[in-house]
Amino acid sequence: MANTNVLYFGGKLLALWEAAQPYALDPKSLETIGLDTLDEQLQPGMPFTTGVPFVDKLAAGVVGDPLTAHPKVDEPSPNDAADARNGRRLVTYGYRAMPSAAAVAAGRGAFDSELMLYEFDEEWTAVRRRPIYLDGFAFVHDFVVTQHYVLGFQNP
Repeated sequence: MANTNVLYFGGKLLALWEAAQPYALDPKSLETIGLDTLDEQLQPGMPFTTGVPFVDKLAAGVVGDPLTAHPKVDEPSPNDAADARNGRRLVTYGYRAMPSAAAVAAGRGAFDSELMLYEFDEEWTAVRRRPIYLDGFAFVHDFVVTQHYVLGFQNP
């Protein structure tokens, strides 16, 4: 289930690993409840995409939406009234390998990458969901969140 991290946010205790959907745990007993798709905002499956959302939906269970095991909780700034109104946010991402003819032609392998950046409020609504496309297969292991930026660390 989890090989890296456990997170308590928005009333949920989640076990996380690098390339799958989280597993929910009971916060009192630590009993495993099961796969948590965050109210169907994540599709169960492996960290792959065809690059065509309609085809990805048909391939549910094979093609999925993973989350990283390194989420960050972004606390509102006490000096910014607009930021304070938004409340705490969980910033995280998932990366997926995507078959790419351009990658093959460029000699960088058979895959490019899609990095999906998420920002969840404390009710687990994805208030932001932004895809970022990267050349080659990119394993973005960790990241930091600043007031204006999200900076990712990509392994060589």
